[in-house]
Amino acid sequence: MKQHHNIYLIVLFLLRFSVGFCQKDITNKGSVSINVGESEIFVHNKTFDNWLNANHYKRELIPIGFHCNLSVTCRKSYFGDEFTVNYPNQTLTFIYGRNIVKKDKFYSYFNLDIGVYDSRYLHIIPANCPTIVKDKNEGFCSSFRLKYEAFYLGLSSRNIWLKCGDEKQIDFWNIGLILKIGYMNSGSWQYGYNLLVGKHSTFIGKDVGGIPLMSNFCFSTTIFIGVGG
Repeated sequence: MKQHHNIYLIVLFLLRFSVGFCQKDITNKGSVSINVGESEIFVHNKTFDNWLNANHYKRELIPIGFHCNLSVTCRKSYFGDEFTVNYPNQTLTFIYGRNIVKKDKFYSYFNLDIGVYDSRYLHIIPANCPTIVKDKNEGFCSSFRLKYEAFYLGLSSRNIWLKCGDEKQIDFWNIGLILKIGYMNSGSWQYGYNLLVGKHSTFIGKDVGGIPLMSNFCFSTTIFIGVGG
């Protein structure tokens, strides 16, 4: 069972931190910010879970995930790249949003998210998995894993509170809450490994049949803190 109480504690901390925020208007002059936080991705995969139980595979615990984001605010528009991982699920998306609420210290954006969704299971070996031989002469090879990948399209609400920075190099601090619903098209399962050559990583795998596809919808929540200028 997920440890939701950690999220609640963070919410209380952020509400306490929001006292004394400044009057900087990021929609007029524009800004750049880097944000990190904690995320949870909720996917209802009843058919896949039943397959796990029927094949006596160990159900893996899903810990609280990690979120990072680089964003640019220009007038009323919001752009950014976002990476969220909540093992075994993760998303990598590009974001475009518009400011819909601006009240002193609070900003709210309605966003379109486009990218990739995938799930990776490290301890599941399908009964019909293909034979794959690692070529260690080409580079570093990770452990074998079962991977699902699909196109991701989402809508999100990004809510931000600002606080003036204490240092000359930091214009402002921001904290926020993201609520997101996403659609994934029907992807495919592959079994293989990651090949690392220099700084480049490539997944080497083969298609695996007989495994239920993941749900087409997911919901995620994120709490983050960042700096910008």
